[in-house]
Amino acid sequence: MAAPDLSSILAKATSLNNEQVALILNYPASGGFDSIGEALAARDVSTAEEIVSEICREMGLDFIKDIPVNDISVDLVRDIPINYAKENVILPFKEDNEQVVVLTSNPMNYRCLDDLRVIFGKKTKPLISTTVKILDAINRVYEKSTANLAGLDEIEQEDYDLDDPIVDL
Repeated sequence: MAAPDLSSILAKATSLNNEQVALILNYPASGGFDSIGEALAARDVSTAEEIVSEICREMGLDFIKDIPVNDISVDLVRDIPINYAKENVILPFKEDNEQVVVLTSNPMNYRCLDDLRVIFGKKTKPLISTTVKILDAINRVYEKSTANLAGLDEIEQEDYDLDDPIVDL
């Protein structure tokens, strides 16, 4: 998969002219921004979702704008520590017999996709979204997972009377 030409994507996806695109792509030297996303946000040109969506379209990758958190099974995250999911911005989304669809903001993070392939024993397919949306989904899915476990604590233990004589039938 060839790397996308960001200058042409930004020119199509935003209202920037070629000079502004060149300035943003050289963000460390122009304005001291930590990322291209910050440089774009400072110039109020487009939302991150629009730009990521356009890059995914150019690269032939699937993009999801709104993540339906209630559709994500807590069983998918059972073997994945929350710190790993947050550090790598990665979350299993759906599973079928052949593959696991994985939410990620970086489809080129092959190490994490390979880790999940080993955990699930199936091939992984990246589904791209923004980092903010994926982190929110991670928090909500893991919160739902721990809420399910908290319900187990409320189950009263059965009282056993060990003083009753044992009757042999």
